Amino acid sequence: MLGGTGHAATGANAIVAGGERNSAAGNLSFAGGFRAEVRAQDPGAFVWADQAIDSPFTSNAPNSFAVRSTGGARFVTAVGGGGVPTNGVRIGPNEGAWSSLSDRAVKTAIERIDVGQVLDRLLQMPISSWSYRGAEDAVRHIGPMAQDFFASFGLGDSERHISTIDADGVALAAIQGLNAKLEAENAALRAELERRDAAFQSRLEALEARLEQRQ
Repeated sequence: MLGGTGHAATGANAIVAGGERNSAAGNLSFAGGFRAEVRAQDPGAFVWADQAIDSPFTSNAPNSFAVRSTGGARFVTAVGGGGVPTNGVRIGPNEGAWSSLSDRAVKTAIERIDVGQVLDRLLQMPISSWSYRGAEDAVRHIGPMAQDFFASFGLGDSERHISTIDADGVALAAIQGLNAKLEAENAALRAELERRDAAFQSRLEALEARLEQRQ
């Protein structure tokens, strides 16, 4: 145990680090903060709890990583002058998804893209349903293979991973490309309808003129 009060580290080689009333009953586990608890049946688990509520925050699986952070969390992966973050992700209080830093001020080499080309490449890219090896067969996902995504768009730093920023960007660009395609098709259709209407009106006027001559 490393400081704090009211702790219990009963698992073999378990650690409790500071805070108050933390317990690490799982072997090789870690508990820290306020009322973090690792169950005996969860060896290798890491649990950290903030002080937002006087209630235990408990592990739920062996070899798991659990954090109660009601004020949000962030991972900074790059900094600029003065330590200002220039890359990273965060999740805010009461939020359920990560937000990636996407400020224009931290970007360079900004270029416009051909959204029609993105749409064409997306339409040609295989999309599959699959399960991860080692996961339960009933847990299914849908999406492209990272190799196909990289070959189609050349985005990211690895052909084995897909960044959510790139996946979202491709989807948004494809939507714009599809909208542009539909607008072009609608414009062509309107032009054809107007041409046919004009031709019909011309024939109708010619017919009416012949009828008037016969009268």
